[in-house]
Order: sequence, then structure tokens, then C-alpha cells
Amino acid sequence: EGLSAAYPPFDEWVRPPEWLDMPVIGSGDSKVALLLYMHSGVPLEPRIYLRGTYINGSNFPTYSPIDWGDGQTSVASGSWYQGVNYIQPQHHAYRYEDLPESSEFTYDGKTARQALIQIDNSTSGCYYLDIGKLAANELENNLRTNGHDSYARNNQRSNLLDLHVAGQNMEYLYICNDVDRSIHSNLERIVIQGNMSIKTAYRQFRSCDNLRHISYPSGAWSTATDFREMFHYCRKLKEIPFFDTSSATDLTNVFSYCRNLRNIPDIDTSNVTNFYSFMNDCRLVKDIPMLDYSNGTDFSSAFANLYSLKTIPSGLGITSLTNGISMFYRCENLVAMPNDFFDQFSNTITDARTMFYDCRSLRNMPRIHFPNCAFMREFAIRCDSLEELHLGDLSKVRYEYNLNYG
Repeated sequence: EGLSAAYPPFDEWVRPPEWLDMPVIGSGDSKVALLLYMHSGVPLEPRIYLRGTYINGSNFPTYSPIDWGDGQTSVASGSWYQGVNYIQPQHHAYRYEDLPESSEFTYDGKTARQALIQIDNSTSGCYYLDIGKLAANELENNLRTNGHDSYARNNQRSNLLDLHVAGQNMEYLYICNDVDRSIHSNLERIVIQGNMSIKTAYRQFRSCDNLRHISYPSGAWSTATDFREMFHYCRKLKEIPFFDTSSATDLTNVFSYCRNLRNIPDIDTSNVTNFYSFMNDCRLVKDIPMLDYSNGTDFSSAFANLYSLKTIPSGLGITSLTNGISMFYRCENLVAMPNDFFDQFSNTITDARTMFYDCRSLRNMPRIHFPNCAFMREFAIRCDSLEELHLGDLSKVRYEYNLNYG
């Protein structure tokens, strides 16, 4: 299959041979391919929203033929996002018997057939694409042909297996951004190509918990500032390729719960202020990456649940930290930290609650001198290997809180 040579995998994932082949799409194309499956008797009625080239205001001249993969075609056309000549969302109701019998395979223990959707945006381009509503949703039952209600009202699993998006000048790409509508938890591969400048990375791949392979242009999000939850709960990804974060200010949950990830990419964090839950529960990451943390103020749960972490490196440059709540929560195998670690933020930290909660292997801790810190409840609770704490100025800590109950 054409993509295999063009996109060598970042891990050992092998595309299942029983899946229908994806079309060969080049980086200069403006096309989209989606592979979905359908179980007999279970409705499959995806909705796709797209707009052509942006002109001004709500004007997006659009003409995109769609092959639904069951012998049916349609055209997304129109000029306006609203009002006259409105660009209608593309909705298609599948019948199991219309899908190719040759595409049958077993999925989730049941016989299924496949639908390969192909969208050609060559005529009008594609400024906006939203595939976040591929599952049923009770808010849009007016689009349904079968009168059925959703079998799950929120966080519904879509039937998407494989995705390839190629576009020129695309600025809005919504894959998983609205997880209350559709979660692509079956999706195993994502390929993004082309010259694009996507405005936001917010929840871009969130909860793709079966995703094994991903590739994209490194500069696709170079102008985005919001990277919250970009890879949140991508549990099976073992490697994430580099992406341009030079404009990023918020990395909340960007890699959280990536439990098979081995390393954090060497991204630009020079403008980031929020590292909340940055790499929480990345259980196989052994080292905290040497990134630019100098403008970060919120490190709550940033390095929590790093079960493979044994030492905190020197020279992290965490100099503006104010919120350290649960920063190293349950780093159970953390043994050592630099003697000057607290010196970096001793005058800025105001909240250190549960900062080293359940760091049961930690053997040493430098002098705790936090003259402006107000909250330190359970700061080092269950740090069973610590024999003593050396205290500096903690005069502003509220007296009802204790440092260590362990």
C-alpha cells in the first residue's frame, strides 16, 4: 500500500491486511480519505462538515465531491457558512448490504464491512474540515433517516479506523476536538500532509486511545497557542514526532496519560506559562525533558505518576513556578533530586500541596525554604525513605497544614 513507503512507522505497528487499501494521496493534493467499519444492524450515519477556500466574512466557495464507498456519491457545495447558499453538512446513512461483501472482516468479535470515504477538495480547496461527528448524537437526530436515538449520548465511539488528510492552506482541522460528540477510540493511524497552518491544537487527537501511528508536517501548528490535551489519553502511541510549538502558551495535559510513550519530543516551550498535567502518567518516560520552563508558573501535576523516573535532573530552569500542587505526585521510584532544586523557585512558589505525595523511594530532599508559600498540606506524605526534612522560612504557611504525615 502506497503510504507504507512514504511514511515509515514510528513504532512496530503494522496495518491490518484485511483493511481496505487507502488511496495514494500526495502532499500537494487536497483530498481526504476515511476508512470506517459497520456491523450489521448497527446504524452508521457519519456527518462531515467542510468549507472551501475562505474569501471573507462567512464566504467559503465550496465544491467537494464525496464518494461514500457504497456506490453512493454526493457533493458538498455552497458559498456561505450561514444564510443563502448555505454549505450543508454532509450526512450519509449506510446500509450494511450496500457495502462491498469483499470488505468483510471480523472486528470486536463480530462480522463487519468497510466503508472507504474519499473527499476531493481539488476544485475549491478546504479551509475547514470537521470529522468530529462521525458517531450518532442526540442533538442532531433531525439528520437521521432511521429515527433511532443514540446508543450513547456522550463520548461515543466512532467507527473510524484510518485517516489521511492532505490539504493546502487549511486552517481549521477538527478531528477529536469535541469529545462530547465523538471519540475516535478505534482509530489506529492518522496521516496529515500539505501546506497548512492550523489555528489550534486543542484536543486535536484527544482520547485516540488505540492510535498507533501518526505523521504530520512539523509546522502544521506553528501559529497555534492552545495545545491543551493535544495527545491526552493516546495510550498506545510509543513515539510522537516533533511539532512546532513556538507560539504555544498553554500545554495543559498535552501528553497526559500517554502510557506507552518513551520520550517527549524536543518542543519549543519558551512562551509557555501553563504546564498543568504536562506529562502526567507517562509511565514509561524515564527522564524529564530538558525544555525551556522559565516562563512556566503552573506545574500542578506536571510530572505526576512518572513511575519510571528515578532522578530529577539539574538545570531545569523552573524559575517562575507558583503552583506546584502534586508536581511529582506518586513518582514511586524517584530516588534523588538536586541539592539546589528548590532554589530555582523558592521565592515564587505559593502552593506546594501534595508536591511529593507518595514518593516512597525518595532518599534526600534539599532545604525547604519557601518564604512566600501559603499551602503545603501533605507536601511529603508517604515519602517513606526520607529520614529528615530541613526547613527554612515557611512563615506564611497556614498552620493547620502539616508537611509530612508519613
